[in-house]
Amino acid sequence: MHVHFIGYLGTSRPDASPSLDVLDLGYVREMARLHEEYGWDTVLLGYGPSDPDPIQVAGYAAQHCTSLRMMPAHRPGILFPTLAARVFASLDHITGGRTDINVVAGATELEARREGEFVSKDERYEKAVEYLTVMRRAWSASEPFSHSGQHYRFEQYEPRVKTLQAPSVPIYTSGSSLAAQRLAARCADWHIFFGESLAATAGVMDNVRKLALDADRRDGPRFAVRLTLIPARTDDLAWERAIRYVEETGGGIQVAPLPGRYDPSESERRLAEQARSGQRHDRALWMVQGVRWGATMNALVGSPQTIAAALSDYVQIGVAGFRLHVLDIVEDTQVVGSDILPLVRDDVSGMGEARQPVYGREGGGKDERRP
Repeated sequence: MHVHFIGYLGTSRPDASPSLDVLDLGYVREMARLHEEYGWDTVLLGYGPSDPDPIQVAGYAAQHCTSLRMMPAHRPGILFPTLAARVFASLDHITGGRTDINVVAGATELEARREGEFVSKDERYEKAVEYLTVMRRAWSASEPFSHSGQHYRFEQYEPRVKTLQAPSVPIYTSGSSLAAQRLAARCADWHIFFGESLAATAGVMDNVRKLALDADRRDGPRFAVRLTLIPARTDDLAWERAIRYVEETGGGIQVAPLPGRYDPSESERRLAEQARSGQRHDRALWMVQGVRWGATMNALVGSPQTIAAALSDYVQIGVAGFRLHVLDIVEDTQVVGSDILPLVRDDVSGMGEARQPVYGREGGGKDERRP
């Protein structure tokens, strides 16, 4: 079994001016190469109404590495589905078959309206089902076809541009709401959701599997969970680092939603509920409210060995991938890639060649240089 590890490829440095350095191509190249060098499988490229186009950035980044997969986030409805099918099929060829799609259907009302979507969240998910159905048919059909649905209508589309990957580009969905789970059950190859306690995580997966069966789909999606990793050389040093981060970002308190934002997502509500019931869960999971923007952080805290064991616990219950967030994008990407990912892969497969640990190098690791 191959466990899939997904990092994040931003378009500007964390300390860059939001108004001036929106797209730093040097940074894109640097971080794509860093993730590949340290053994990550994929990088997610985020989507926002005012951000650079992740599809074009993915095509650029792919030219500066050889094995790293690109996962641009994509909001259904912004492009017509047949055009989206050609765009992603073209990107799949440009990347040499290293393209995935992260479908983002459940945006906040504010974000959706910024791009002309004045329908409810449930309607956006219903629209996404039709959208993805058309895309898949455009990739698989051998003859021109027409479509007349609730949201899209066209005649005699010629499906000439096929994906390089067979049968298609893998589609990832995300979210914990019932609407998100239904979309995953019907359309997704993978479903990503925020990592919760092991019992709660297993419950989400079981529900998606049941929904897939209800939709006459026997092979439901594989699952990846989104977690923050806070590593240090020892468990004690990691907890010192985690507590310091939360204190510095105003964590541990109830924070009102940002101005102009609507109700929290189902994922945010679930995380907040578990944090209120207790911050420590399972082997190393820490759930604490009020981090930076008022959300709940779900983090695995500990030494590389402790975090690797905690990730393996998720694999044991059926998780096949991880979307991992880190605090220090450069040094933590290296630490996770050299000290944690090989341990998980070895635990799962019983084989593998580990990279020289970052924390094993002379001069110490990141934990010794933190303020």
